[in-house]
Amino acid sequence: MLFGVEVIIALQFKTGFIRHTLGDFLVVILLYCAIRGLTSISVWRSAIIVLIISFLIEFLQLLNIVELLHQQNNHVFKLIFGTTFQFMDLVAYTTGIITILFIETKYQKQIHLRRYLKSKFILGFGFLLLVLCLILPNYIVAKSAEQKNFYNPEDIPKNKVGLVLGASKFTQNGRINLYYRYRVDAAVKLYKANKIDYILVSGDNSRKDYDEPSLFKEDLIKRGIPEDKIYLDYAGFRTLDSVVRAKEIFGQYNITIISQRFHCQRAIFLAQAHGINAVGFNAKHIKTPQFFNKPIREYLARSKAILDVIINKKPKYLGEKIAIR
Repeated sequence: MLFGVEVIIALQFKTGFIRHTLGDFLVVILLYCAIRGLTSISVWRSAIIVLIISFLIEFLQLLNIVELLHQQNNHVFKLIFGTTFQFMDLVAYTTGIITILFIETKYQKQIHLRRYLKSKFILGFGFLLLVLCLILPNYIVAKSAEQKNFYNPEDIPKNKVGLVLGASKFTQNGRINLYYRYRVDAAVKLYKANKIDYILVSGDNSRKDYDEPSLFKEDLIKRGIPEDKIYLDYAGFRTLDSVVRAKEIFGQYNITIISQRFHCQRAIFLAQAHGINAVGFNAKHIKTPQFFNKPIREYLARSKAILDVIINKKPKYLGEKIAIR
């Protein structure tokens, strides 16, 4: 878990408290866990070894060890040894070791409280897992889309292509899906405001009796969008596929994503991770009681999006290129 958090911090935070202080606080705890898990070295000796190693690495930065060893282009070396000495890093290391010793000496010696601590550990583990898998990914995705989501056409920068993310037209009870309707409305509004020249509809067409893109196209044409201004992507099985295929298949490195705000945020995060400059035009949101103004499954989707970026997940299908000119 600690390693996973450190990876996310390294990927998503380049500066600030989380990268420079919290990351260093957690890394000494991670190193301590590694030593204790792989050796029989005692608590205090392990803690002292970790503190010496962390302080040594930090003071080596005063000597410009990266430049002395000519490793300026070695990203792994720079990640391990760092490039700038910071006094606050020493504070973070020390605080991490103090935290370790407090936990080890305060609770492990109280044998009669082991059952109590076991329940606390389970609760603590569950809480940390919740933070790692839900809250932190939600924050990272939202932060990545900061100042890149727009509600008014006059405020949004112009791009050649607007990418409409697919949705089923009808709900299970046969009624019109409001997510679908509002995305059509948003695409029409943006096109008529001359903020996009083409509309790329990306959706699921995995079955012969299910064709999201074609339904969008029919309704867009009814609303006055010329047919030759609409392109369809039938392999947008998920948001990752839609975003990456906009670049790899349709050749777009600058796009306007059209969907509800929570969906736009996740799509912008994925776009940035794949070298695409994206902004989001927020379709009207469905006003129903939801957790923190977004569907609960969106929190799980954001965790999956970060995992996909870490493992470099690819779209299910690519194929021949279709240039939008």
